[in-house]
Amino acid sequence: MKSVVPLSPEENEAFFFRTGSILNSIVYGIILTVALQALVGGVGWWFVGLGSPALFGMLMFFFGMFPAGTAVVWVPGSIYLALTGDIKNAAILFVWGLLVVGTIDNLLRPFLISGGRSGRGEIPTLLIIMGLFGGVMVWGFLGIFVGPLILVLFVSVCDLYRKRWLRRQER
Repeated sequence: MKSVVPLSPEENEAFFFRTGSILNSIVYGIILTVALQALVGGVGWWFVGLGSPALFGMLMFFFGMFPAGTAVVWVPGSIYLALTGDIKNAAILFVWGLLVVGTIDNLLRPFLISGGRSGRGEIPTLLIIMGLFGGVMVWGFLGIFVGPLILVLFVSVCDLYRKRWLRRQER
């Protein structure tokens, strides 16, 4: 791939390093977010007394990667509790899922994907959020990866162009 990109060797190296770094941030950000959601969701499942919290935590891990997210697991759990007459625990699980588990996804995922405090990603969190939502709207599940990746490629190309332009201005 590097041999067909019309860039100098230095630009080529910088472009692929930056793109690879941000792609790593995307993958690790999604995995860490979903793992934390599954753990916290499983704790909520256990707290309200539903059986097999580890199994349902693993289901939350799996479904957390899809646009509907962990709600696919904890909403039916809340409904089950309500239908069996345990309204208090149904409300606890629903609020826990909505406010705690959901907030992890909405706040932590963009933060980790953008590089967090490490600065690995070097992309503002707001742009990553736009890339995530836009990608999911256009490509569904794959958009979680494709949206931010396209955004990263665009920003990387703009950065290379800016650096070239600045070098020409210095001459």
